[in-house]
Amino acid sequence: MRNKKEFFGVLLSVLVCVFLVVLVVYATTTIGNDITIGTDLTVTSGARIGTGTGSTHITELGDGTLFVEGDAEFDGTAYFDKNLAINMGVGTDEPATELSVVGTASISQDLWASGSFQFGGGESTATASYSRLGSGSTGHSLSNADDLLITGSVEVDGTAFFDGVVSVSDTNGLMVGGGAKMFGGTASPDFNCTAGSLYLKGGGTTFFICNPANTWNQVTLTTL
Repeated sequence: MRNKKEFFGVLLSVLVCVFLVVLVVYATTTIGNDITIGTDLTVTSGARIGTGTGSTHITELGDGTLFVEGDAEFDGTAYFDKNLAINMGVGTDEPATELSVVGTASISQDLWASGSFQFGGGESTATASYSRLGSGSTGHSLSNADDLLITGSVEVDGTAFFDGVVSVSDTNGLMVGGGAKMFGGTASPDFNCTAGSLYLKGGGTTFFICNPANTWNQVTLTTL
């Protein structure tokens, strides 16, 4: 009889201990060292790694939600089956823009952008409504993503097609062939010239050719 009482006493003590352990594990589990899981780990509610309370994006740790306060490293492939919201830096900390890449970025396929693009101006230059290479500002009617401003020089080694009007600065002129320049304006030229340059006076029948002495010779056209 005594052995039975001792047996049930020990059994009751074991059950109470198991019950208490289950309660503690269900509430909060603290692991001082590493934990190794041989098979899958299933979490039925939200999980938090760190002591943070969440971010402006994750307001509640619901089922299937994971919040990581510190860094996360993936040595394998990471799959995102839904939207990916990015506010991070690649090669830098705390970027001023939503995605900042410091270093070389390689894209093996097409690059799509729904708005205007900005290259060469740096992160400190405000974006414009038009696309541009460099940090310069338009002096004409560029206003949307279809318009492109190139602050620096541009080289075309192939054929260039202009389906619209080509406007050239009166003072800078258009370089043609072997060093010849073509200028245009409404008044007679009042600046020095280089031999072979041509000045077209708009709205009339007069043009000027720069002679070997680097002075302008006026030529008047007559009706043929």
